[in-house]
Amino acid sequence: MMKIIKPGNYEASVKPKYFCCERCGCEFEASFSEYKTASQIAYMHDGIVAECKCPSCGITACAYE
Repeated sequence: MMKIIKPGNYEASVKPKYFCCERCGCEFEASFSEYKTASQIAYMHDGIVAECKCPSCGITACAYE
């Protein structure tokens, strides 16, 4: 049976995130239902990344935590 050691903060995990498109410079906010999160290990960024389609030019924009 699963046992919670320390409860999480659900409200913080679904809050809107801010994105900046590297192609067109559009800055936008996306709600939890509009972006995806995934673990990523990259050259400059380690940790959780959120990805969302830019509403201006359509490419994938990222937000790093």
